[in-house]
Amino acid sequence: MNVHEAKTYFSKLLGRVKEGEEVVITKAGKKQAEEDFPNDPALAQVHAARKILAREAELTGLSCLKTSKKLEKLVRQKTSRSI
Repeated sequence: MNVHEAKTYFSKLLGRVKEGEEVVITKAGKKQAEEDFPNDPALAQVHAARKILAREAELTGLSCLKTSKKLEKLVRQKTSRSI
């Protein structure tokens, strides 16, 4: 996404990022901004998990929050069965 698009659709862009979508902003075809966690493996793992969750939400047609709650419920069910 170029800088002009990011400025024009800023509120929509924030919503997409909030849902876990990775966004790279470019100017003249060169990256200007993106999420990056090179020195913190824990943050990199959280970022990867957010991307997976956002993709799953996109595939199921649910919001990230609803998808997260659905997955949490499944994990609890499996955990309670194994105890």
